Amino acid sequence: MHSKKRIKIKPANLFIIGIVIILFAFFIFKAANLFAEKSCQTSLTGFESGLKASMSAISSQAGTVEQKQYPVPCKIEKVYFIDLNKELDEDFAGERI
Repeated sequence: MHSKKRIKIKPANLFIIGIVIILFAFFIFKAANLFAEKSCQTSLTGFESGLKASMSAISSQAGTVEQKQYPVPCKIEKVYFIDLNKELDEDFAGERI
């Protein structure tokens, strides 16, 4: 007859295994957040360069109007186009710019 051997794990070993699992989960979480942050930064950089290219292309042509669509980067809720040579009116009174 075969004898069944049970693996006995000491409580100290369980504690160490638990700590290792928690640390592993923490590092995975941090890596995922870092990846998402870098992805957002890359998206924002592409958005900025696309806008700058479009603005420089049409800024030399007085009265030029273009309609374009751009993918909005993550965490961006609003985009304002402001003429810095003019004062802001009451439409922007409560906005954080």
